[in-house]
Amino acid sequence: MKNNFLENEVLRIKSVFSNDFNVRVNRCGNIELKPINSCYDEYFVLYLTPNKRYMWRRFNRGCFREYNITPLNMKNRYRIGDINSYTYNGKTYKYYSRNWDIRNCEFDSVINAIEYFKSYIKKYRNIDLDK
Repeated sequence: MKNNFLENEVLRIKSVFSNDFNVRVNRCGNIELKPINSCYDEYFVLYLTPNKRYMWRRFNRGCFREYNITPLNMKNRYRIGDINSYTYNGKTYKYYSRNWDIRNCEFDSVINAIEYFKSYIKKYRNIDLDK
């Protein structure tokens, strides 16, 4: 099996997240975190990008039961289009285009990526790992 991460990087991630997430190295060599007790149909993957930086992606089921893949830490984004909407099953969904660069989503080290993800899950999933 391929592994894009050093052994100490994998161990550091496991030591921080293993109480609340199932942590594993997937077939592509990236680190996958699935919440243990969650009602959300989602999981997160930490990638080592070709330019040797780290990036989190969130995988979750969308409206049509297909996986949506979203990079986390999407900073320096701004709207470039009009707000549009569509209706599906009686619900109205709004969307618009944003300009962003994928390189703004990357982290220089595993430690920075871990700290960001800890703040992300605390803010959006109420999981506090600093307890």
